[in-house]
Amino acid sequence: MSVYQTQKKKQTYDRGGEKALKQMEMRENSGAGGDPFSSMFDVFGQFRQRGDQELRTSDLVIPLRVSLRQLYQGDSFGVKYVRQVLCLSHDQCEKNCADCHGPGLRIKKQQIAPGFVQQVQMHDSECVARGKCWKPNCKACPNGQTQKERIEVTVDIVPGMKDGEEIRFSGVADEAIGHIPGDLVMVIKATQHDWFKRSGDNLHISLDVPLVDALVGFGHEITHIDGHKVNFTKNTVTSDGEVSIIKGQGMPRKTKGGVGFGDLHITVNIKYPKVLDEKQRTAIESVLRNAKY
Repeated sequence: MSVYQTQKKKQTYDRGGEKALKQMEMRENSGAGGDPFSSMFDVFGQFRQRGDQELRTSDLVIPLRVSLRQLYQGDSFGVKYVRQVLCLSHDQCEKNCADCHGPGLRIKKQQIAPGFVQQVQMHDSECVARGKCWKPNCKACPNGQTQKERIEVTVDIVPGMKDGEEIRFSGVADEAIGHIPGDLVMVIKATQHDWFKRSGDNLHISLDVPLVDALVGFGHEITHIDGHKVNFTKNTVTSDGEVSIIKGQGMPRKTKGGVGFGDLHITVNIKYPKVLDEKQRTAIESVLRNAKY
């Protein structure tokens, strides 16, 4: 049994005791089944159905904003959200209704001509199951069929996960009578880093160097996302916009042999002097006029 299931049972017991716990277990045991490969369709924008029997509430999709550092190093943290859960006494608020053919579905018969009767399918939120409907103003559930519940799930960010990737928690979306709860789906939304940009498994960074360094060579220490240092050295002339690649200093990536890393792409931008005096111009000209181009 998962930690979440244990917490859920404890919360249910605290709210309604042993009776509530038994009702919850009966709902869960009766909800399994259905053909996972059968077609799905929305019912009035709220529920989806698989096959003829299994009904599920809609998935709850929320964005999960994480930093590039978290995607590089990995992280684990709790996320709280609010969902709708069934009133523990909802069975006391149901009554027999022959026209109800399932949650939210009523079949009405109307005569269109002598000897001809037409069945019309229509949405009715009072229908909670086949042959069952909801009693209005039921004292057992004064807030209706469902009530709010605040729960917390633990999110594990695996190193190398990407923007737009989904983290799914099964069966923890809203509850509804006659339905299996949908899934909680968190979609990763990476926030922008101050100087690194990501492209797949690679990282990109721009480095400004003065003209003299671009001509005679330089060494530069780059602070990586997690704080470790990367030494970047050029002993040759560097062109403006030139890109150098350091292997294995990109984002973590999963490979067949384990976890590998992408590459770090460094774009060099040359900073030119704004002003030169006559002496400097003469010295530069004497040195560079006869250089090889």
